[in-house]
Amino acid sequence: DFKKILGELEIVHVIKGKLTIKEMRELKDRLMKTRKICLDNKIDAESHIYAGKTAEEILTASRDYKTAMVVVGGRSGKKGLSKIFKKSSSWKVVCETGLPVLVVP
Repeated sequence: DFKKILGELEIVHVIKGKLTIKEMRELKDRLMKTRKICLDNKIDAESHIYAGKTAEEILTASRDYKTAMVVVGGRSGKKGLSKIFKKSSSWKVVCETGLPVLVVP
């Protein structure tokens, strides 16, 4: 049973700068839709918004919620997978967390 393996999913989005009220609403709506998809599939999920440097906030969230694994999206864009391994937030998380990390390009 997937739920037994996964436990609870903590969905974390990190913002770097200031957001307008409209942007904050849109972000909250996206996170709520993602959470609903999880709940519809019987996966317990909570969404959280952190503000600051991406890698540091992901590491903080992983400690805050005592996660067993981190799944992070890599923003590889046109440069492909090589950017994930060069000074990226994803790479910093991989190097510093001490937990298993899945980087999704």
